[in-house]
Amino acid sequence: MDMKKKQHELETSMLFQKWKQHHHDAYLTHFFILNNHEVQIGYYEPTKDTMWTFSSSGTFTEDKEIFKEQKTVPALEMKQVSVSLEKAKEIADVYYKEKYSGDTISKEIIVLQNLDNKAVYNLTIITMTFKMMNIRIDALTGEIISQKMQSIMDLVQTFETTKKSSEVKII
Repeated sequence: MDMKKKQHELETSMLFQKWKQHHHDAYLTHFFILNNHEVQIGYYEPTKDTMWTFSSSGTFTEDKEIFKEQKTVPALEMKQVSVSLEKAKEIADVYYKEKYSGDTISKEIIVLQNLDNKAVYNLTIITMTFKMMNIRIDALTGEIISQKMQSIMDLVQTFETTKKSSEVKII
């Protein structure tokens, strides 16, 4: 799957052209791919602090509740992407098979985004044994930036512990 081609197809579509007339300052922020099927392309509009997501099915949605660490969402510069999606998946698969060959993959979520001023493939692999591996790959060089494997159950326990500690009892 060629991300630059997907971006070009979207940005030359009538749907996008009409939308862009009313959202001049919106810029590309991410690609989201679930199990190599559905592709969503996100654009951030800073004047309205709104994320717009276009799906491969030809629809788009608006989201005003954006999770972000900075005050704005950084732009994804496609000139920083020379590694294909297929190559990034291959790098992740080789690493995964070397380290965790006993687990069967159930779901795969891939986000191409700007992290720390570089284009990064952020892959999350969920296994049949409820483990989750996150691996980040530099989209320019193909280098593995980071990786982490953890149990999904640990995440649930962490969430529950955080939830309980933030509850206040009033007597």
